[in-house]
Amino acid sequence: MSRGQWRTGFFVQGHVPGSNENTTVAWNLIGPNFFRTLEIPLLQGRDFAPQDDATAPKVAIINEAVARFYFGNDSAIGKRLSFVSPGGGEIEIVGVVGDAKHGGLREAAPHMLYLPYVQAPAGSAPFGMTLEIRTTGSPESLVGAVRQAIRGVDRNVPILAFTTLAEEVNNSLAQERVVAELSSLFGLLALILTSVGLYGVMTYTVARRTSEIGIRMALGARGPQVLWMVLGESLELVAIGVVLGIPLAFAFARLISSQLYGITKGDPLTIFAAMALEASIAAIASYIPARRATKVHPDGGAEIRVGRPVNER
Repeated sequence: MSRGQWRTGFFVQGHVPGSNENTTVAWNLIGPNFFRTLEIPLLQGRDFAPQDDATAPKVAIINEAVARFYFGNDSAIGKRLSFVSPGGGEIEIVGVVGDAKHGGLREAAPHMLYLPYVQAPAGSAPFGMTLEIRTTGSPESLVGAVRQAIRGVDRNVPILAFTTLAEEVNNSLAQERVVAELSSLFGLLALILTSVGLYGVMTYTVARRTSEIGIRMALGARGPQVLWMVLGESLELVAIGVVLGIPLAFAFARLISSQLYGITKGDPLTIFAAMALEASIAAIASYIPARRATKVHPDGGAEIRVGRPVNER
């Protein structure tokens, strides 16, 4: 999740590259049980074994993306590849594993090649290594024991950092988290302004219709009827906003689609939740003036005259 990868040019036996084909692959030097530790499934062939040492024939494991691109439905086991750099020699494919993301969660799984670290190509010896450790309990509780075990092998090996995979994933989403927090803040401000504005509009509307509401009460309208009348008008405003807002939301969602992870730009659950929240806020903001409207007394609401006018001197 560090967004960094080693890449190299390579050739696959029996494959003729196209004119615009990308002939590079991301690669990593690993040890035995790497896939089991990170729970990357082994789909075909075998994992690296202790006999795959520096004196043994060179072997490699590819991910499913490479196997699908270069071999289709044919088995990749036993096929050979070679690096562009001279002196690398041929490498036999002994296994195929499932695709896994390396640089970031939002990227597609890259074409990935895994090599035993004891068979590192000339000039590519790593300056450091990362030990991946799977635990049954809290990873933080094993820091001391792991540090002591490394010191037991070589006291001069510098230990740069301890971190959990959850922290690595969390750190890789720092930019997305800032965008999400800012978006949430502006969304909250917009929701507050909408609520205050809706409350002000409904209060003003009820105040202007005091006489009308008084007449309705005098003619037999009950409080719940007046309450639902005012709430219905406020929800009509929300419905108009939804009808106008959903197409605009889909139109502007393209601007933030690159920042989304785990949902699509037209995620129905998110849109429905936003609509339900807005409707709830609108109902709450309209309830106070609507409740106040039910308190209008028929005698004070309006002056009602019936019958034929009488001339007075």
